[in-house]
Amino acid sequence: MDQKKIRKLKFLVLGSNSQLGKTISIFLKRKKIKFSVVNKNSLNLLNLKSIKGKLNKQKKCDILINCAAYTNVDGAENDKISCKKLNADSLKYISEYCNKKKILLVHFSTDYIFSKKNKPIKETETPKPINFYGLTKDYGEQNIIKSKCNFLILRISWLYSNYRKNFYLSIAELLSRKNISVVDDQFGVPTSTNFVIKNLYEILKKINLDDNIKKIINVCPDGYSSWFIFAKTIKKNISKKTFKINAIKSKYFKTIARRPSYSVLDNSLLKMLIKKNLGTGNITLNKL
Repeated sequence: MDQKKIRKLKFLVLGSNSQLGKTISIFLKRKKIKFSVVNKNSLNLLNLKSIKGKLNKQKKCDILINCAAYTNVDGAENDKISCKKLNADSLKYISEYCNKKKILLVHFSTDYIFSKKNKPIKETETPKPINFYGLTKDYGEQNIIKSKCNFLILRISWLYSNYRKNFYLSIAELLSRKNISVVDDQFGVPTSTNFVIKNLYEILKKINLDDNIKKIINVCPDGYSSWFIFAKTIKKNISKKTFKINAIKSKYFKTIARRPSYSVLDNSLLKMLIKKNLGTGNITLNKL
């Protein structure tokens, strides 16, 4: 699709108050694309039986972008019912609705469905989550695939933005008042919401809605980082304070949920599809 065709489409954004939802809304406004938004006040995804009825009351759309998710990795271990409903069960109803109405579903998944070491992870590899959050995101993907709807599942990692709660903002807050310790033996790809949305737009320009669209794509910049290096880069970009960041091993930094030691996504498919230079995540932290 060219830009003119995209402007003629109607978008529906679920989870509009999330950091992805907010970024998408700003982007679509700037591109003068017609869209409507839904947040948890108007569509409670925890009430599974109401989902299809609520969606049927929305204006007809061509593309539904689902930004709603349970993203508290530690909280998921203690609130499994809510996490599973939001990340997995709701997708059964949303994707079935999209299949019936011939709507393209854009959904965001995560690197945390994997637990692998030392080699970037391709889209074709079998998920193996090690925490409940990752497990539910994997189930969500499976529900979408089973529905037979047209879909784009974009797997993203270490998401950050100027909105909501994320690592970038948490480190910025902590660095304003004290020394901190950050793990240096977990590796992934820091990815801004702006990067995700800009590349979603590039992907949409390469597809035709009349085609059979069933794609899973890793959407992340080149390179990778540890949480420690990510934090040091944040400090370099935003803080003139003298507080220090100390490196610590995961075994000394206990969390409720286990984290993969290596969840670097391979972005070769994205590069091949959009044919553009992606740049590195670490050096663009000041370009939110």
